[in-house]
Amino acid sequence: MKLLIITDKYYPRPLANAVCAQCLAKSFVDAGHQVHILAFQDSGIALPKDKDGIPVYSVKPDVRLKLFYYADNFRGSALAKICAITSGLLSKSKRLLLYRWYPFYSFSFPYRICQKIERLQDKNHYDMVISVFKPFDGTLACLWFKKKHGNLKWVVYSLDVVANTRLLSKRKMEKAGIYWQKKFIRSANLFLYMKSREGLYQDPA
Repeated sequence: MKLLIITDKYYPRPLANAVCAQCLAKSFVDAGHQVHILAFQDSGIALPKDKDGIPVYSVKPDVRLKLFYYADNFRGSALAKICAITSGLLSKSKRLLLYRWYPFYSFSFPYRICQKIERLQDKNHYDMVISVFKPFDGTLACLWFKKKHGNLKWVVYSLDVVANTRLLSKRKMEKAGIYWQKKFIRSANLFLYMKSREGLYQDPA
């Protein structure tokens, strides 16, 4: 079986979800499957062409994430501090501007990810695509991709929660999270979530 796993900021300085994605990928490889990774392009540090023999592809993120990644990669430098502040301001601004479309921070970025998945599918002919949540953008791109390729298997590997009622104080945001949670669950062939968060996936209002 050929699989594509979509995650965010990757090696050599990965975010936590990317570490889990790599462990997942390696377990599939050890079981005899072919696995590719699609990760978000990093800032100031090049992604590896492969990691533990697993090919890695990249997609260009939006400016907000570019700045955040730079700040994460070069902590302590003056430029990193400026990038962190700017990224935070952009996140807050976009959250306000796109309040009606929460949890969107960008309309173009998920579309760009979906286009990249399409190109990789044309080249490699995957049997399954696995999106690591979060980020929202990669999972939304897979939802669009699944609609076009109904026979292909799509799995959501959820390490965070879509409708986090403990963190979303505003009712509108809570309802938006639940809406997308239901949409992902109904469209995916399999939705995996952490046992400790089971209550957030049972009969969401």
